[in-house]
Amino acid sequence: MKLFRKFLGLAAAEQFLLVGAISLLASVRIILWLLPFKIVKRIWTKCALTQSGVHAGDQFSADRAVWAIQVASRYVPRTTCLTKALAAQALLRLCGISAAIRIGVAKHTEGNLEAHAWLESDGKILIGGADAHHEYKLLISFGAVEHQAQ
Repeated sequence: MKLFRKFLGLAAAEQFLLVGAISLLASVRIILWLLPFKIVKRIWTKCALTQSGVHAGDQFSADRAVWAIQVASRYVPRTTCLTKALAAQALLRLCGISAAIRIGVAKHTEGNLEAHAWLESDGKILIGGADAHHEYKLLISFGAVEHQAQ
């Protein structure tokens, strides 16, 4: 009940943003469960190209979109760094903000490899940790940023 009251205390735009973030995270989580990543990447890239001019409104900033994804991720089961990055990219795209997904790996002292995904826009890491690009060796990069740069 306390959580519901807290939600109702938010501005209408932030309520809308949170509901959208929860919907996107849940959808992305399901897509990642059902489809191989290669197909998800292909679909995601196509969507980025076809929606590059769509603007749902500029009533919120990249920071507020990231906030919404971070808050919503507490309520969507098994949300991973990749889930957050993909959902945040989609949410930002709706506001006309381009961002790129980065996926990298790091080798730990035990010899284990760890994969990590993060989201960058204008050289700033929005999701996935400020030092992700230093901690992980970049393997894959995709999103609207690369398309526009070509």
